Amino acid sequence: MTSHSPYATDLSDTRLPPPGCPAHQDACHITGDDLRHDPAAFYEARRRAYGGVVPVVLDGVFAWLVLGYAELKEVTQRGETFTRDSRYWRPREGSVPEGWPLEPHTVWRPNAVFAGGEEHTRLRGALTRALGKVKAQRVRRSAVETGHRLIDTFVGAGRTDLLARYALPLPLLTLMRLFGFPPAAEAPLQRAIAALLACGDDAPAAARQVMDIVTGQVRRRREEPAGDLTTWLIQEHDAMSPGMSRDAVDTEIREQIWLTINAGHGATAVWIANAIEQLVSRRDVQAGMWAGWMDVQGALRATLWERTPLQNVIGRWATRDVVVGGRHIQAGDMLVLGLAGANTDPCHGSASDRADFATYNEAFFSWGNGPHQCPVPDLAQAIARAAVECLWDRIPDVHLTDPGRPVEWEPGIMMRCPRALPVSFDPAQPHAATRRRAPTGGC
Repeated sequence: MTSHSPYATDLSDTRLPPPGCPAHQDACHITGDDLRHDPAAFYEARRRAYGGVVPVVLDGVFAWLVLGYAELKEVTQRGETFTRDSRYWRPREGSVPEGWPLEPHTVWRPNAVFAGGEEHTRLRGALTRALGKVKAQRVRRSAVETGHRLIDTFVGAGRTDLLARYALPLPLLTLMRLFGFPPAAEAPLQRAIAALLACGDDAPAAARQVMDIVTGQVRRRREEPAGDLTTWLIQEHDAMSPGMSRDAVDTEIREQIWLTINAGHGATAVWIANAIEQLVSRRDVQAGMWAGWMDVQGALRATLWERTPLQNVIGRWATRDVVVGGRHIQAGDMLVLGLAGANTDPCHGSASDRADFATYNEAFFSWGNGPHQCPVPDLAQAIARAAVECLWDRIPDVHLTDPGRPVEWEPGIMMRCPRALPVSFDPAQPHAATRRRAPTGGC
């Protein structure tokens, strides 16, 4: 990765106070293990020590972790100063360590995530128009049918791992149906996406495999259009790119599909898993569901406040020297959006105050903010709600197999995800799927 920006940034008129941040060597070092057990306490300790903008070192790479609610809103709304285009990055170390595990999140790609200005408007517009053609009823029906199909594979056993057998595959299988992928692509795409999200040694090969599968789907829909997202993306990009070559247009389409599947599957799957973790491990949540003062939508909303799936996001890059939260940020510095930290900002009140409004308040940062916020949160909500409702309706007595053993969490800077969700239930009690297969309404 290059250590300089390809863009010229005019700093001749910059007038800044003396740097007000600790030296690089005094920055807070963060690893995935630091956030495993009690991330809220971790964020609060750093907030007390550093304020809303924390100098951090992530596995050897310097960045700014934005934890303050007001500071995060400022960064995400000032697109010209804090760009999503990672080609602006100038690492303070001069280069990125070989094999840095978070590098896949920083590599520029020609899609709406890394674009800015008019290019971002163009690419995001095509994506949102295509996604806008997907009816909520269709999304829900697909997620419901997928949920029943997955539950049918383990419902007779009386126990399962709901992470591996339900939460992780359901959003991907639903999205694949919406994009019109053939059934033969399901298994290889599931394996490749899982390897890619793990950011392990086989992630680069997995990324190439995902792109190969997506390339084949775009080629297939060029020859045989259908009523699916792939076809609609092709139509949108063809209409807005009359002067571009077919290869260039298809490259953009592949990147848009890559973006939607990776973002839509990863975050939605972990959102479902974290909501299920609350349902099977917290008696107050279960009691609320049974008593009727909490519904699935409220539980999902509370999960985004308390266990948001994307707890930290890379990121933004400063296009000029600037001061945020009293910190002197240099042009080319990387910023990490601390979504979970902002959700626990004391500006929302105490933890008990947040618990009171978490089931109905949507002021969280889980969808992002500003020009790059999630373009279609309704799609993710439809999938997550259908998944949790199906599980709750089909297996109402589901509980942790070992209630005395706390759920273990994956070590990770970016995602907040359980390692497994081992549950048990009475195999004689689950409701029959045939009684609950409705295209609209409940499962």
